[in-house]
Amino acid sequence: MLLCFISTTFWQCQKEEFETTESAKQGKLNLWVVPGEKAFNNSKQLRERVTSLKRKNTAARLTSTIYNFSIEEEHVQIIIGDDYTQYTFNIERENPTPNLLENYVCKIYTDGEVFQYLMGYPYTIGQNGIAYQMQNSTIEAISDGDIIVTTAGRGFPPGCVPEFLYEILTYECTNYSCSGDGRHMPGEECPCGTPISPKCNQPYTNCGWITTAVCGGCGGGGSTGGDGGFTPPAGGGPGGSGTTTPVDPVVTVPFDGELELDDDCNTSKEDLKKLFPNASDANLELLANVINAKGKDFGINNKEKLQHFLSQAGHEVGEFTGGIGRTENTSYTTKARILKVFGKYFSETDTITKRKPDNYVNNPSALANYVYCCRMGNGTEESGDGYKYRGRGIFQLTGKTNYSNFQNYYNSKYNPDKDFLNNPELLKTNDTIAIISAMWFYQKNVMNTVVIDSTTTVKKITKKINGGINGLSHRESIFNVAKDSINCI
Repeated sequence: MLLCFISTTFWQCQKEEFETTESAKQGKLNLWVVPGEKAFNNSKQLRERVTSLKRKNTAARLTSTIYNFSIEEEHVQIIIGDDYTQYTFNIERENPTPNLLENYVCKIYTDGEVFQYLMGYPYTIGQNGIAYQMQNSTIEAISDGDIIVTTAGRGFPPGCVPEFLYEILTYECTNYSCSGDGRHMPGEECPCGTPISPKCNQPYTNCGWITTAVCGGCGGGGSTGGDGGFTPPAGGGPGGSGTTTPVDPVVTVPFDGELELDDDCNTSKEDLKKLFPNASDANLELLANVINAKGKDFGINNKEKLQHFLSQAGHEVGEFTGGIGRTENTSYTTKARILKVFGKYFSETDTITKRKPDNYVNNPSALANYVYCCRMGNGTEESGDGYKYRGRGIFQLTGKTNYSNFQNYYNSKYNPDKDFLNNPELLKTNDTIAIISAMWFYQKNVMNTVVIDSTTTVKKITKKINGGINGLSHRESIFNVAKDSINCI
């Protein structure tokens, strides 16, 4: 079994060794991600303790007054070992530490003993989403008996400070419940996807290699071994005759209730119709299909990210009433409008640093070549880059550098033959490419710089998309409908 295998590796490792061994790569870890209610129903001890604490505290969620956090109970990660079941919850704080995921871990042994930990996983947000810095993980044995247990059972001896020891690569199979009311798990009979319940999805299992943290030992006083480490007890490590030991390793996988529950966030033409009632069914069906097929490539994996994406995209293209892809219109019919929109470049009085607008009325190419020249990768006015690489797509991708970067991504991910530098109009004429370019822009400029959750404001996202807050009220109105209409399906 996995716990026995990891523990064997654990005894042989020195505290300072962090390398992943070839033998460790053969480990296999089975996880379950289920609704919290199902976990409480399956564990009478967990249920009784949670119910008792809620009655005592009259609180909607479990809280720790000592550690100042509350437990998010909507979903729970479960790891089942030889002689224990480990429950991991995402936690929330009023003032969370930026770029730090924290988990509450409750480990219940078959003999009834329980102990609990607070895990911390620093992370960065990059092109491929969230990357956890496992080597900087922290673990703290919780002494607050008012969370789940009155006193900690087995675990680490008094005075022993547990710490991150090393990471291994394990093959994880995560089982996800169905999206129906029954919350059935793989292997259970489920009506989802049948004529009885056609609108919910069947339970499923995803498998893949992941990085797993192994924590234990002692960082100071109370250590049972030399060098601030530990020594295995007589009778062998866990899984042998010495299964109950004070130095059982803790095997953890970072768990964010939303991020890890959903690999992607699908939608439907019917749900999109609630947001954009005047858009054609064909356009909304295409929009839903592309989001469902490609959204996970850009980290759109929870409802908040999808809701914000749709509210921004819907504003930029007039709620999709005129189609999907758009091209920036640089034809202005009056001098007044040019002065208002491009006051940085035109003036009737300041002709030293700016130009008069007269020659640019009804002259779209000249205007674009002037205002977009010599920046964003564009060449001089004479090169024609400003007009060639004017805004296109849903979020108006602008400038030769943006077109080039998007082409590099698209060529490596989807089709090596697409050439947006020589055929920039594809971002307008090909609706699928227009949607993909919008998701690429959204990930690059929004999700890579902002953590999107239920507290993220439309104003904050708008500044990343627009550079200002133009059209904020319209974007907010779409988002307010999206909050009630758009959920991952």
